[in-house]
Amino acid sequence: MPARWWIALAALYLLLAWSLAPAELAVAAVAATVGTAGAALVGARLRVPVRGAWRPLLGLFTDLVPLARALPARRGGRLERAPLEDPALGSLAPATIVVRVEDDDVVVHRL
Repeated sequence: MPARWWIALAALYLLLAWSLAPAELAVAAVAATVGTAGAALVGARLRVPVRGAWRPLLGLFTDLVPLARALPARRGGRLERAPLEDPALGSLAPATIVVRVEDDDVVVHRL
């Protein structure tokens, strides 16, 4: 189990750094070790949420139309409350940006 965490975290770091320089490999190893130790301390499980993950990804494409209309018109948009799911996935859509996370909801700005 810890080996999976270490590999996943090291791969994530290298993907974000977009470099295989020796210094980046060393930092990736240290970051993955610290992250794996933290995951082991809290008893975390490595699990990818597949159910319903397509909805926020679909927003990447469906939000392009309101974004294309709003840019030349310079419309302001509106703030809305949305149920708290995963703020990071919800902010992938180009016309929907998470402003803040509150108790049970997120406040998003939508065009």
